[in-house]
Amino acid sequence: MNKCQYTEEARKLYVFENKTLTEISKLLGISLNTLSRWKNTFDWELDKQKYNRKVKNVLEILETKISELLEELEKTSVFDISEEDLKKLKILKETLSAIKKSEATLENYIKVMNDFVDFISQKYPERKEELARIIQDFFDYLEAK
Repeated sequence: MNKCQYTEEARKLYVFENKTLTEISKLLGISLNTLSRWKNTFDWELDKQKYNRKVKNVLEILETKISELLEELEKTSVFDISEEDLKKLKILKETLSAIKKSEATLENYIKVMNDFVDFISQKYPERKEELARIIQDFFDYLEAK
């Protein structure tokens, strides 16, 4: 790797994977002084803050959508929804809330999102298209921001 590639790799580890400079130094074999200089010169801290805000915003939107879907499922009698399935959805929502409250990582967000999509696809295949539309609307919303 050349210097630019090392700089970008170190930045990704710091901003997106929440690695410390010490961890990055060990992983990439770059001195702490160099990493500290890059961090300050290229304002990685600001990048990290922006990234974390975006993740939190995404989680808030997702939590709202899950809440709306839960409310709809609880009210409807069209689908025979077991108490156990509603409980699973509520646990998923609570998990999402817990992730949002903590310093969430994108990896955790993606896991919860995938679990939610899998759950709906398996338990309510007739709602899969609706979920796909909601998710597409969600990503369109994010893209417009």
